[in-house]
Amino acid sequence: MKFEEGLITTPFFIIIYGAPGVGKSSFCANAPEPVYLDVEEGTKKIDVKRVSGFENYEQFLSLINMIIDGSRLEKYKTIIIDTIDFLEQMIIEFVCRTNGKNTLSDFSYGKGYQLVSEQWFTLLDKLSIIRANNNKNIIFIAHEQIKKFENPLCDSYDRFTLKLSEKTANFIVAKCDAVFFMSRAFILSDDKTDKERKIAKKIPGRTIYTEETPSIIAKNRYGLPGEIKISEKQEDYSKFFERLF
Repeated sequence: MKFEEGLITTPFFIIIYGAPGVGKSSFCANAPEPVYLDVEEGTKKIDVKRVSGFENYEQFLSLINMIIDGSRLEKYKTIIIDTIDFLEQMIIEFVCRTNGKNTLSDFSYGKGYQLVSEQWFTLLDKLSIIRANNNKNIIFIAHEQIKKFENPLCDSYDRFTLKLSEKTANFIVAKCDAVFFMSRAFILSDDKTDKERKIAKKIPGRTIYTEETPSIIAKNRYGLPGEIKISEKQEDYSKFFERLF
């Protein structure tokens, strides 16, 4: 136990999620000295350092343990896991295989999902050690999904969230410093045939949403504005990560 006051600077732990192809992976390449744990094998067209070819979750976990003991990837400052929804499928396969089941539905009620959650708890504890003891930033990249949100204060509505099981998504969002939703930039213009109707038109750049809204899961402990416009310039990408320190 210790008493502290004032701001404490630590390596960041963030999530960036959005639609496939929106530019999440290439954007994260501008984080400080990054290396990708390319679970999805989607970085082949990006000039980055990566570890890929994970055949199963055991291989992935073995690498995490080697990072903790300092025998692998010690020269990098940012560990990027791309993507965590693919990683969750790898964890599900591991849980089913090691318990002699074909699918999570073969377990007794809720047991399979509980075992998956336990694997996530263990992994996040290990990543916390990497962050604290090995002084590395952590970035999770994820895809989006649209789910109906049952709000007890009003009618239900759809919102963007992480493409993970609900329990996993809730736990990861609670553990991280920030959740950023990335979208292509757009404007709304009048429909020429119906002035009451608006049409979304794509414009250059991206928008990063940093604060939760009724339609977007997001989180922000860095005092960032709710929406950040990012141009196509690389210096804009780098400046974004500089704001996290």
